[in-house]
Amino acid sequence: MVTRLLRDAFALTASSANWPFAEVAVDALRAVAEGEMSEQAAREVVAGFATLEAHPDAAEAMRLARAADVRIITLTNGSAITTTVLLEHSGCRSGPTGWR
Repeated sequence: MVTRLLRDAFALTASSANWPFAEVAVDALRAVAEGEMSEQAAREVVAGFATLEAHPDAAEAMRLARAADVRIITLTNGSAITTTVLLEHSGCRSGPTGWR
């Protein structure tokens, strides 16, 4: 599923199409399931990604980096809102942020 999802996401980006990543993920999951998964079930699986925990040492590593004045950059293929929620939930977000 991951290979198909990344392929589709790259193709959409290369063609300047603007689909929400979650929609691409739902379509990829359903395609891999070959008709054995409803759209609602696929949406529930994809929504679960937003509740995944960070690695146990991530928050401490970010704290140490900030204390050493290391600039931290987060790369994401998700939205700023989703990424902010994940970082806050894991204790990794602190200080100023700027989204580009």
